[in-house]
Amino acid sequence: MYCPCDGLGFSTVPQFLPTDVTRLDLSRNVIATLDWTDFSRYTSLKSLNLESNHISTINSGAFHNLSSLTALHLSGNRLTSIRADMFYGLDILEFLDLDQNSIRNIEPGTFNNTPQLNTLKVASNRVSTV
Repeated sequence: MYCPCDGLGFSTVPQFLPTDVTRLDLSRNVIATLDWTDFSRYTSLKSLNLESNHISTINSGAFHNLSSLTALHLSGNRLTSIRADMFYGLDILEFLDLDQNSIRNIEPGTFNNTPQLNTLKVASNRVSTV
């Protein structure tokens, strides 16, 4: 099931969507922070689009319930650092787009929890430490 929620002005992840959603488009909203409970209802997600929000903080465990997720789009946000625990639980993630953020640092071991990752996009950032 696809839920197009792009450009609707959400400042947080909505909690009223069908729990069996597999593709969720939350692009072009004003979400600034992702918490560990934000996606706990949506365990069937395979694709999550969070492009062009105001995301500057992704708290530990934000994606921990998304064991079916294969694609995560985070381009055009305000991320400055990628922590090693940020993608914990995304064991089958294949595609990760981090383009056009302000990323300066990617902690060692960040992608140890994503063994299936085959596409990583980090263009238009300021990465100086990996």
